[in-house]
Amino acid sequence: LSLYNLNDNSLQPLTYGYHSVYLDDISNNDNKILVTIKKDSITKSPFSFSSVYEIDLHSLTIDTLIKDDGFVYSAQYLKDNENIVITAANDFHNGIGLKIKRNQKSNLFNESIYLMNIKTKQVKAIGKDFNPSIYSVVVGKDNLYLNCADKDSISEYRYNIKENKYYKLNLDVDISHSFSISEDEKTAVY
Repeated sequence: LSLYNLNDNSLQPLTYGYHSVYLDDISNNDNKILVTIKKDSITKSPFSFSSVYEIDLHSLTIDTLIKDDGFVYSAQYLKDNENIVITAANDFHNGIGLKIKRNQKSNLFNESIYLMNIKTKQVKAIGKDFNPSIYSVVVGKDNLYLNCADKDSISEYRYNIKENKYYKLNLDVDISHSFSISEDEKTAVY
């Protein structure tokens, strides 16, 4: 990854090496970014492990948020810049999202969501009791908007962070592949 300044056309490398690096998000104040680095392993299941880092773009200091977890997919800042929403399998963070019987195998294709406080690194499995599999997340002020596989349809849901509740959006389609909301959360396009 590189940092490009649009004002003076300067370019500064941020990462280098042979591992896959993904830009997850940039903070609302443009000071920090979330980056996922994926490392493959041919000898240990699940055969790839990801770490999520927060990089301060001014000091170039790095904070490790998640280290070598085989089940994390992406991370985004919430509007407060103090918490992040993580999409991951239910096995993420030592199985914090699992809701299965002993000796059952989990479905690694079933994506769920989690909230993490950046300072304390405390993780909350907010998707543990939510059945649809989450494809993508759009972050609003007090809500997360979720594009989900729900039985034989792809539907949109709203998760209210303060209420800790999910609401299915009553759209007039069975399959919605993309979804976006306005800054004030009054208008949605799908």
